[in-house]
Amino acid sequence: MRLKYFVLSILIILSVGCRKKSPVDVGKGLIERGEFGKAIGHFKKALAASPESTKYRYFLTLSYAMVDSGAQAFESYRELYDAGGVEMDEPQLKEQIARLLAVDPYPLQRVTKNKFSEFEPRFMPDGKHIIYVSDRTGSGQIYMMEIGGKDAKRLTKSSRWDTDPSASPKGDEIVFASDRDGRDKELYLLNIKSKEIKKLTENTVQDRDPSFSPNGGKIVFVSDRDKNWEVYVLDRASGKEERITKNDFWDGNPSFSPDGVSILYATKREGNEEICLVRADSKKIERLTEHRASDMHPRFSPDGKFIVFYSDRDGDEEIYRMEASGKNVVRLTYRKGSDMEPSFDPRGQRIVFDGKTGKTWEIFMIDFSRSTPADSLAARIIQLIPADSATKK
Repeated sequence: MRLKYFVLSILIILSVGCRKKSPVDVGKGLIERGEFGKAIGHFKKALAASPESTKYRYFLTLSYAMVDSGAQAFESYRELYDAGGVEMDEPQLKEQIARLLAVDPYPLQRVTKNKFSEFEPRFMPDGKHIIYVSDRTGSGQIYMMEIGGKDAKRLTKSSRWDTDPSASPKGDEIVFASDRDGRDKELYLLNIKSKEIKKLTENTVQDRDPSFSPNGGKIVFVSDRDKNWEVYVLDRASGKEERITKNDFWDGNPSFSPDGVSILYATKREGNEEICLVRADSKKIERLTEHRASDMHPRFSPDGKFIVFYSDRDGDEEIYRMEASGKNVVRLTYRKGSDMEPSFDPRGQRIVFDGKTGKTWEIFMIDFSRSTPADSLAARIIQLIPADSATKK
């Protein structure tokens, strides 16, 4: 009897292993391996056999977009739209179509609108407030307000510049950089409730860009104390400082990974700014971007799956998102004027960043749950390629 069940189990395993893959699975495999040309041929053949399949149309459109075949991608997307396929609202496809159209894949929400500059926004852990720097008093001071742009509350008061704010995981403290005690920047800690400010570093050099570890026990920052900008970690309990990077080039914009094991930062060790990840314990470095332009201010999503940063790889400073591996880079902004310093909210659904508007800087937000409507993308495509001139693909 046992032998019978054993043989039956083997037959079931063999039958499952030999089961023929569906056209969608085969095509998805080609796309995942980056074989987009083969994927195009595969899904064109599949559509010829099943012309009403919006799923085949979706993958064909995506394949066209991935190889920058704009005209074919636009026509194929319009056919998907005309067929009413639900796949026309898939975020990955809309991001690629928006890229080819050079439009924002997610509508921008302007958070501030003033005659003075407001910049370096960061979400508070409650996801309802942001902290940021404003020069409304003549020097940069740190403020906090609700996401809707209401009830701005001033947190620091000095005649010098308080910048680079970062909230603790519990939201009860803010670490920042300031030159309030002299010409050089030092790190300070603000208790929001008591308003007490504690000086964390004391030297005659520059300490900047502080950010808390996930458990709040450490603070990563950059300093030029060794005659070059390097990444350091301050242990709050012991007060000890550890140098993380050591080279002859600029390192900056550090922040911890969500698991607290590594530090994400930008570096000029290759000549231009690139994004790297360094293990805090072994100091092993992994390079995530490789581009002739500058990639700056990287920040992880809370789940560690994505990284947002800004780059001038397309000419102007714009906001980008990529997978944590450095793959699948997506441009998120196409606004006139520089966009910089993005960071995620605690749930990873939104980012805030600062953008240049004329002579001042303002704060903007992107909500990843609200992508540009398919209607808008289809309308832009029709403007570029009128329906009566389209060639069926």
